Amino acid sequence: MAATSMSAFKSTSVIGEETNLLVLLLFHADVSKCTALYFCSNKVKSYVYNIKVLKLVLGEAVCNDLLFLHAFMGSDSVSRVFGIGKKLGFQRIVKREKTMTNCSKAFSLPKQSQYVVEMNGCKAIVALFNADQNDSL
Repeated sequence: MAATSMSAFKSTSVIGEETNLLVLLLFHADVSKCTALYFCSNKVKSYVYNIKVLKLVLGEAVCNDLLFLHAFMGSDSVSRVFGIGKKLGFQRIVKREKTMTNCSKAFSLPKQSQYVVEMNGCKAIVALFNADQNDSL
């Protein structure tokens, strides 16, 4: 990602309206090499996020799980889980709930079989609805 490598040399700002950008920056930014890296939302209600500080506050593990969470819970191009908001999923990742973090790891490993992805997706859905892990969809 060009913005994260540029931030090693000088203060860098990424401006956009999609949450996808924020999630990607948090995942890819190497805070040990960043001088200053900011994400500026250009929506009506705009925010400026200091990626370095936000990543240090959230922690590396949470930032690594954000890609899974964003794709799983819904994004601008993916439908969300009915009746479950992104906030609940985020809280579960921040609290490091075992089922959610295990599912995130399984999704993140390269060359996973369709079966592994499907089984972990089902486990994550069941966990989000607070059902017994022996239940199925």
